[in-house]
Amino acid sequence: MIAIPSLVRIKVGALDRIGIYLQREAFNQVVLVVSAGLDPALVGRVRASLVAHNITLQQEITIDMPSFEQATAIFAALPSRCRAVIGLGGGKALDTAKYAAFLARLPYFA
Repeated sequence: MIAIPSLVRIKVGALDRIGIYLQREAFNQVVLVVSAGLDPALVGRVRASLVAHNITLQQEITIDMPSFEQATAIFAALPSRCRAVIGLGGGKALDTAKYAAFLARLPYFA
């Protein structure tokens, strides 16, 4: 099976609008998976967008080294009310978040 994203936004300000994209689909409870060492200002922009659009950040997880075990642990610990998983950063966070979202059958935003 090949999954095709239903939403792709590659434009100036897309990071600041993630709350809008989530709100449109009623994904009001999310988990954020971040690459270790990512510029804190980028993470702050995502957090600010979530707050501005009434999206609850249930967990924020920092990834140092991606692994199958880490992705499955995130999946197992996802809050029951989680409606989407966000990956932010490089391949570490994106791959781990994508796999955890896949296991949980949740939407994934990168």
